[in-house]
This record gives sequence, C-alpha cells and structure tokens, in this order.
Amino acid sequence: MPRLRIRSFVPAPREQVYAVVTGYGPQGVVDRSAFEEQYGRVLEETGDTLLVRDDDDEDVAVTWRCTYRHPSMRRMEAVDATWADRTDDFQDAHGGTDWTITYHTKSVGPIVVPQWLFFHLVTQRNIRKAAVNPILDHFAEPPPPTE
Repeated sequence: MPRLRIRSFVPAPREQVYAVVTGYGPQGVVDRSAFEEQYGRVLEETGDTLLVRDDDDEDVAVTWRCTYRHPSMRRMEAVDATWADRTDDFQDAHGGTDWTITYHTKSVGPIVVPQWLFFHLVTQRNIRKAAVNPILDHFAEPPPPTE
C-alpha cells in the first residue's frame, strides 16, 4: 500500500491554515453550510470525528470518516469505497506552516506501480491546482499599491 505525498509551505500561522484547509476549528466545524458544500452532508458527529457523505456526483458517492486533531492533523478515511484515505499534517515551520497531504492507497499488487507513476505525472499536478494553490493564493501577501 504506497503512500503518495504532496508538501507545501504556507506563509501563515498553523491554526489559520488548518481552519482554511479543513473548515474545522478548536470548537468544531467553523461554518456548517460552507463545510457541507465543500465536503458533503454530515451524517454523524462524535467528538472530533465526523461521518460525511459526499454525493454531489450521483455515480460516485463516498462516505468519509473525518478525524480532526486541531491544529495538527486531519484524517479522511473512505469508508465505503476503494478510494485512497488522506491525511493532512500541519507543522510550524519558518514563520509559517508546512502542510503535507498523504494519500494512503488501498491498492495492492501490480497496479501499485502504474498508480504511483500516474500520481507523479498527472494527479499531483491536478491536486496542486484544485486544492493546494487556492490555499496558497488565500494566504498570499497582497501586491504593494501602485502609484
């Protein structure tokens, strides 16, 4: 079961990065409607663990068990699918945050090598565009005013 990683440095405090990436703060979900729009319908909530159903695409509905350890970790486990589980780790670093996304694939056998290769050639770039770059843009310093 290979682990596939994407690492990024975000120039902001860890607590802020965690809240923007996960939609989860020290008291739980920050904005329920924004959270459900992003991740799906909350089916169950037990402490820092949420069961979420993402059924935006009728052909591909996934139930996720999301476990939060504010402000250092989020784990998303695909309960009823063969999708990879995901862990987001947040560490203080150089006045900002090191954010590491790790996908724990559920694949075994010969498919592992092509999956690893495809991740590094295609999927990683798509994840950066869709998930990482919007976070980096959110925390980017505004350009200096022009006169």
